[in-house]
Amino acid sequence: MLARTTNSYLLERSFNVEAVNALANAASVRPFIGGDGKSLLDLTDVIEADMNIALLGQYGGFVMNWCAPDCYEIHTMILPHGRGAWAFQAGHDCIAMMRDVFGAKLLWTRVSPDLPHVALFARKCGMSDAGQINFNGQLFDILTWRAECL
Repeated sequence: MLARTTNSYLLERSFNVEAVNALANAASVRPFIGGDGKSLLDLTDVIEADMNIALLGQYGGFVMNWCAPDCYEIHTMILPHGRGAWAFQAGHDCIAMMRDVFGAKLLWTRVSPDLPHVALFARKCGMSDAGQINFNGQLFDILTWRAECL
């Protein structure tokens, strides 16, 4: 575990569309975050939407799409140099920030069954298996985190 002080996080909220788009379209990230995996993504509308939250750090971060009050879908975008200890700390920080700073009570993510290491990452960050869903003809594993107050 990386050392950090009590209220410091590896991540900060970002409104920088160029930084988010560069991260989402990085060759080591883009094929794994939806769509055909080949065409460029433009997340301008996502980042500019008031209810969505992007948390970025040195090696990537997370984009949370608002789904309902206090509920967000997490999209993970970590560059290769950040995978491992940094990513695990960032994942824990993401959940802590979403809970403590933004009041989230339910976080969820969908992971292709072809990417079991991503589901393992989500579990190690505090998420739990919640079944599977067929979304647009593709099967996904669903993982969730719920605030203790639920």
